Amino acid sequence: MSQQFSDVEVFALLVGSLCHDIDHRGTTNQFQKLSDSPLANLYSTSFMEYHHFNHFMTISQVEGNNIFKSLNDKEYADFIDLTKTTILATDLALYFKHKSLFKQLVENPETNWEEGENKILLRSMMITGCDLSAITKPWEV
Repeated sequence: MSQQFSDVEVFALLVGSLCHDIDHRGTTNQFQKLSDSPLANLYSTSFMEYHHFNHFMTISQVEGNNIFKSLNDKEYADFIDLTKTTILATDLALYFKHKSLFKQLVENPETNWEEGENKILLRSMMITGCDLSAITKPWEV
């Protein structure tokens, strides 16, 4: 991955993958919306994902939990933005919205994955693939 992503991007992917379901309520965004939940009223879209991100931010700011203090200001700002994008990408509504574009890019040998929007889409699809693949793991009972 070091050929495709910077250290900060890799770090954000790792942290985002660890925190993408933090404090999950066991419900979907659709349920949150239909039940008129406080989360649905707090955020305009991707209710659960915004909740996961904000929960991560709250925990990471508690004294003793801020493992990001060694990052300079720009790295930290980039890291937070990348982590937010990573966590929000786990909203399956966004996956289905971008799936056909991603397929076109993958099929095109001329695609430049270093290009801004292409790189964001690649990271988003990677985290979604990782999130969905968890159900294929054998879990001993």
